[in-house]
Amino acid sequence: EIATNGFTRYIPITIAKGVSNKTIATVEESDIKGASISSQYKRYYPNGSTACHIIGYMGSISGSETSYYVDKLGYSSSDLIGIDGLESSYESSLHGTAGVKKIKVNSAGEYVSTVSNTSPVKGKDVFTTIDLSLQKTAESTLKSRINSVGGSCQSGAVVVMSVKTGEVLAMASYPTYDPNIFAGGISTKAWKSVQADNPRDSLSPAPLYNNATKTAVAPGSTFKPITAVTALQCGLNPNRQIYDKGYIKLGGHTFACSNWNDYGGNHGSENLEWGIGNSCNYYFFCIATGKDWGTGASLGYNTKITVDKILKTAKEFGLGQKTGIELDESVVPLASAKRKMAAQKLSAWNYLYGKAHTIFPEKIANDYSKLSDELDLITGWIEENPSYETICKRLDSKTDIKSSKIDSVASALKYDYFIQAQWTTGDQFNISIGQGDNAYTPLQMATYISALGNNATYNRASVVQGVEGEGLVDKSSDRRKINVSKSNVKNVIKGMKRVTESGTLAGVFSSLGVDVAGKTGTAENQGTPQPKSEVKYVKNHLSSLNSAAGSKVTWAQVTKTMAQLMKSSPSRYPSKDDTVDDAVMKASNYKITQSMIDSSKGSYDYYSWTVTMAPADDPQIAVATLLIQGGYSSNAAPVNKAIIAKYLELYGSKVGSTSTTDEDGTTKAN
Repeated sequence: EIATNGFTRYIPITIAKGVSNKTIATVEESDIKGASISSQYKRYYPNGSTACHIIGYMGSISGSETSYYVDKLGYSSSDLIGIDGLESSYESSLHGTAGVKKIKVNSAGEYVSTVSNTSPVKGKDVFTTIDLSLQKTAESTLKSRINSVGGSCQSGAVVVMSVKTGEVLAMASYPTYDPNIFAGGISTKAWKSVQADNPRDSLSPAPLYNNATKTAVAPGSTFKPITAVTALQCGLNPNRQIYDKGYIKLGGHTFACSNWNDYGGNHGSENLEWGIGNSCNYYFFCIATGKDWGTGASLGYNTKITVDKILKTAKEFGLGQKTGIELDESVVPLASAKRKMAAQKLSAWNYLYGKAHTIFPEKIANDYSKLSDELDLITGWIEENPSYETICKRLDSKTDIKSSKIDSVASALKYDYFIQAQWTTGDQFNISIGQGDNAYTPLQMATYISALGNNATYNRASVVQGVEGEGLVDKSSDRRKINVSKSNVKNVIKGMKRVTESGTLAGVFSSLGVDVAGKTGTAENQGTPQPKSEVKYVKNHLSSLNSAAGSKVTWAQVTKTMAQLMKSSPSRYPSKDDTVDDAVMKASNYKITQSMIDSSKGSYDYYSWTVTMAPADDPQIAVATLLIQGGYSSNAAPVNKAIIAKYLELYGSKVGSTSTTDEDGTTKAN
């Protein structure tokens, strides 16, 4: 340590931290020359893991950060800085100023005299909007519910927001961690304990990851109030009856209601209240397009409804946008024709890549650079969407695809990818019920529900109330009125009340003692779960893969091929897990395909959503809960109920009073 510090005698060297009482006594009694015991301040989190994803954690200054923190701001290289959460975003306020003692030394580096001594100044306190009791309830009920659901459900999040202000009263993400393990510099073992169990699986639980602000997924039917608002603004009569015929056939696809999918039945005749209350997909397909698909009759809108208008409403309510919270957050852009086109282009590229060794000559299939160029050329035609005949001609004249494969490849490209890439009525159907390219975080969902409950008045989400010496944060400039009439808001909330009275939430909230408006959502995830080790997975399934493909590949052949691939193209094959799939396919002479390899990996379970506001007729609190792979939507609802019950316990006397919200969003007590 002395050598590392350049043998400067006047700078104390720390050789051990957190020493025992026995060590303290030994050092002091032994009178070791130059050695002394000193106390040191250490960041301490008295509530342990509580609110850990809000508070964040600290860490050492990395090499790339040295020039900023040490050279520019004057930090010591041994200082800890905020890495995540409020510790990071308010680092400059929380850090304070270190004390400095300037001394005079002689040529031997020995102390001569003190020139000056500046006392340290503690950092400023940051005050949050979090209610500790509500936070603890949110965390305990979220954890309990995830454990209760079990199976693939191992993570989730819940956000509790003040409807009138946008202030976050509680925000929980599971799994959690104890930020105290970072306070003095984290050990390798402790760091490993807070990493994702399976880095290859995007849904693997990760303690450090804030699901509330960073996990953007399809909202399912919780999005339907957005579609309802848009339809009402376009001229939907909320009392208009539409008969649910179960499903709509369109372009070779069936768009159906849950009653039809599960039981072959329907919801009968629906108006807006019951359409929301029963979460009737068929009703929403109709109001999202302005047409009764059973009779063919127009719904008589005075303004044409389009998917872009639905998405514009979503944007106005804060979906697909940064919420403005003082924490790191992820945003997936709103669905669009451009996004769909890009996704289909990638899918077409992967389709061709997976079949490369059967449709291209070996000299192309084995040369990744040449193969990529050909695939880029072919998939680049997707926006033009040429005819099947034109695709055939281009494949023949401009690519090296085998002549015998041109017809089948052209057919797949045209009908499975190029046509599907276009923005269609089917996309409007999917978007209207929260599927398709919809992807939002629990925080965005809570913000949107709060805005709806606040008479279509949007507030920036915030978790900081103020900073010591700087007063309260003024958030009034971030408030804006959304162009939605009060009557239309009431009609949507009326439908959401129906959900808790006779719909999917009736059994949960009937005994709460206060009216609640809510909506559930069961959203699909089309991804494929990835095993922790692809090598072990392929080795364990090699026998069944051989049976399915009619091949006789041995594990020794796969291992040898892996080594060859990793040696010939190290950038493309950096690890065995990245290589084994291609190796087993090549070793089988491509009788084994990627789809065969993936066939035993299973599928992800549904995302389970519940969003609520209470009391329904004068909302004060909004709660958005997401259980990742939580199964059916109602699985999330008990979390919302427990939080609302706790809120009523804490603030029940205030909830009983009434208030009004002016058009500018100003709240007045009555």
